[in-house]
Order: sequence, then structure tokens, then C-alpha cells
Amino acid sequence: MKNKKQNKYFKKWLVSFGFDILYWLYRTCDITLKKEAPLSNSPVIYAGWHGALPILPFIFKDKKIVTMASYSEDGELITSAFKKIGLEVIRGSTHRGGISALKNMLKVIKQGYSAGLAIDGSQGPVHKVQGGVIFLSMYSGYPLVPLNVYYQHSVKLPTWDKMEIPLPFTKVAIVFGKPFYVKKGISKKEFEIIRLKLENYLFYLREVGKAALK
Repeated sequence: MKNKKQNKYFKKWLVSFGFDILYWLYRTCDITLKKEAPLSNSPVIYAGWHGALPILPFIFKDKKIVTMASYSEDGELITSAFKKIGLEVIRGSTHRGGISALKNMLKVIKQGYSAGLAIDGSQGPVHKVQGGVIFLSMYSGYPLVPLNVYYQHSVKLPTWDKMEIPLPFTKVAIVFGKPFYVKKGISKKEFEIIRLKLENYLFYLREVGKAALK
């Protein structure tokens, strides 16, 4: 029991320390922001790849943003880390408690918050758009704004989401895409068309970021 408690504290410290390192890396990076359309002052739903998570939370530091973390022990640690930079966190994932989490998130964004979500879910498949963000846009009435990141130099991790960690002082392009508006009452076919458009558009945004750093 004692060892289990010690391991939990160590893991919590490790996640917190790792988050601080990521923030330091973010601060050292030479960041270029690209916008395919003017950013709205009204709430929107930002959606990017799970593998871009090491840097994206910091661009929303201390802003009215709500995000999602799983019910797992790792999700609990990530929740603590996100709250350090002023983000609101709803617990849940596409695999556990997803419907409830989306309903709770809907309540929060109706209070004037924007949302930030991993568009390929918490467990993938990698770069495959999950339906949750589209449903959230549909029922909230807020546009879905895709965004992606391109690092000039990074370390690629052997994880399901092909996560990349930027190297210190590297150039980074963060690209905000054009908003997608999702109407209520669309058919399954229309839903799938939007999903595939989002998938392809995110790859395009990465290429825009790559071109911006040349």
C-alpha cells in the first residue's frame, strides 16, 4: 500500500515536471501563427490532432477554454496539469463516459467558453476524426475550427498518436483553419462528408505550416 502511494506521488510529480518542461520548450520556440480566416471573438470549438497536445494547450493559457481528460489515473494527472495553466477540464473520453462528458462540456461552453479537443479521440486511430467534436459543434451551434502544428525540428515518440515534442528554440507554425459550421438534423451521409473533409483539411493545414517555415 505504501509503495503504491509513493508511486502515485512520484507519477504526479513526474507529470507536473514534464508539463513544466513542455512549457519551457514552448517559451523557447519561435512561433508563427497562421490563420486561414479571422479568428472569432465568440466561442468556438478548436480541434487538433492528439499528437499535437504537447504544445497546443499553452497557446490557450489563462483563456476561457474547456477541454477533456479521461477518467484514467493518467487523465487525473493531466487534469491537474491543465488546471495549472487556467484551463477548465471535463472528465471523460470517447471510450468511457463520452456522452456524459460531451453533455457537461456543452453546458460549460454555453456559458461563453470555447472548447479545445483532440479530434482523433483519446485512443485513436491516429488522425481519424471522431464524431464527438462534430456533435458538439452541431448541438452548441458554435463553429468547429481545425488547427494543426508543424515543427521544424522535433522528437517523434513511438506512441499511437505519433506525438512530436519540439526541440528547444526550434521554429513552429501553428495554423488555424477556416471554421466548419455543422447544422442540426444532418443525415449520416452529410455527417460522414464533414468528417472526411475535416480529416483532409487537417493534413492540408500541416502543409500550410510547413510552407510557412520555409
